[in-house]
Amino acid sequence: MGNNNYYNEHAPEYIESSIDVDLTHLYEVFLHYVPIGGSILDAGCGSGRDLLYFKNLHYNSYGFDNSVEMVQRASLYSGCKVDQLGFEEIEYTDQFDAIWACASLLHVEKELLESVFIKLHRALHKGGVLYCSFKNREEDFSDGERNFTCFTEKGFEEFIERISLFSIETLFITEDARKERKGEI
Repeated sequence: MGNNNYYNEHAPEYIESSIDVDLTHLYEVFLHYVPIGGSILDAGCGSGRDLLYFKNLHYNSYGFDNSVEMVQRASLYSGCKVDQLGFEEIEYTDQFDAIWACASLLHVEKELLESVFIKLHRALHKGGVLYCSFKNREEDFSDGERNFTCFTEKGFEEFIERISLFSIETLFITEDARKERKGEI
């Protein structure tokens, strides 16, 4: 609940710091796996930046976010349907060609991640693709207002192998694209 409150209370600042972030290099790799005009779920869509990007490329784009404030802003910004719900509440079945979870699953507690990945897998069409990102650290942490679930490359590979629903096609280790987060991996 703390993460939800943070994004409700800090929506303008968060959006300002992230709305213009250029993720073209990640979009290109992700969209390589998505059929042209396919359906994409932006899971934890925040500002709606990525929803709008996918919509402008003529993908059927949908989103959800746990923060009421973000849902309202993302819907207005992107013009896409955005639902207000958390990862543990999703109940989609065989609806999407791809799921984009950029800097959002890192707010799901590690104990809940396996059940959330099961839900995400169920939401995808057979052969669908999931993009997700986590902070590259050994230990989970809190910054006082938000909790972060972290993985190292090896830890994430072991997690994916253990749940045996997905296979890793591409794994990136990148720097946070926001200027004020330079050096964060």
